Amino acid sequence: MVGDDVELVDLQDAYTATKFAVTSATEAWRQEYTTRNVRFSVIEPGRTESELFDQKEGAAEGFTSMFGEVEALHAEDVAEAAAFIVTSPRRVAVNEIVIRPTDQP
Repeated sequence: MVGDDVELVDLQDAYTATKFAVTSATEAWRQEYTTRNVRFSVIEPGRTESELFDQKEGAAEGFTSMFGEVEALHAEDVAEAAAFIVTSPRRVAVNEIVIRPTDQP
């Protein structure tokens, strides 16, 4: 049967599509629920020290080959972005935060 011998494709495409889908869904929910005093935000971190790169062999090396050596963000850096969102006054809507290491292209 066609497809039985298909190997798993690189998950980068699925990862990128999923990130876009989350951002789009969040914006749709923001527009739908804004009159109910519900706020939605997306935090898009760049390279962050985490177990993510341990899950797939060669992931860290793949990142380095694409972007070079990068001093990764710490979990606390992303947590500070989240704290900024939730402690902002009600009149402030932080829809999206992109946070990357300084040396990440």
